[in-house]
Amino acid sequence: MKGIVNLRRAWARVVRGFAVPTVLFSATPFRGDLKIFDVDDDHIHFLGFTDAVDQHLIRGVEIDEQPLPLSHEDYALDLVARVDALVAGDDSPLPTR
Repeated sequence: MKGIVNLRRAWARVVRGFAVPTVLFSATPFRGDLKIFDVDDDHIHFLGFTDAVDQHLIRGVEIDEQPLPLSHEDYALDLVARVDALVAGDDSPLPTR
């Protein structure tokens, strides 16, 4: 955990070094990012995932549960095949092993 904190502090120094207005997106605002980046309380706004989807700012997420393959090789092959099918826009059933 200490390594992550050190990376956040380094990143905060880099961002401050630009000396320009900055938008900070954080999936974990309660972890302390607001303190590290020294964000003014008057400029903090929270937008939840559902609200962002409803406002068409981001796309929703589709959960596609799949059985876990027995080997990491099978997992990797299945994953690559699924991504290839999605990229190709193939509507046929995705391959499974």
